[in-house]
Amino acid sequence: MVVTQRVKEAEITEQDSLLLTRNLLRIAIFNISYIRGLFPEEYFSDKSVPALEMKIKKLMPLDTESRRLIDWMEKGVYEALQKKYLKTLLFCICEQVDGPMIEEYAFSFTYANANSEEVSMNVSRIGNKKNGVTVKANNTNVTPDQMRRSACKMVRTLVQLMRTLDRMPTEV
Repeated sequence: MVVTQRVKEAEITEQDSLLLTRNLLRIAIFNISYIRGLFPEEYFSDKSVPALEMKIKKLMPLDTESRRLIDWMEKGVYEALQKKYLKTLLFCICEQVDGPMIEEYAFSFTYANANSEEVSMNVSRIGNKKNGVTVKANNTNVTPDQMRRSACKMVRTLVQLMRTLDRMPTEV
């Protein structure tokens, strides 16, 4: 009984993987928004993520634009992940409304199928693919602890990448 319970705790279900992917995507988008100064600093709060043993920035819905981004993440993107429709999500930053694009972050997803139990999310900044990072979960071989380490690596790589970029124009 105890051995069976430990095995169940060590397995990563597809639902666990979906939730982790959703949370990592949210963390990535919010941290890009914070580090690149897309919203004023007071729009963000510090949030501790015990599972990843780190603090992140959480975007607060303080105006129409921040509320729109949060709603888009919580409803549309999460639903597309659940239904396995979402293959690539592009998060683009433009100089002005309808202006030229300055930065583009690509989040690519693969899902479990009948032949494979692997679920992964790849993050890269267009034009600088060498700084991309992939988070994978093969349900039969990866432990939750390995997933946490992989998730932490993804967040740290993303933050390091953004800190090397030039300053944003005043209007984005």
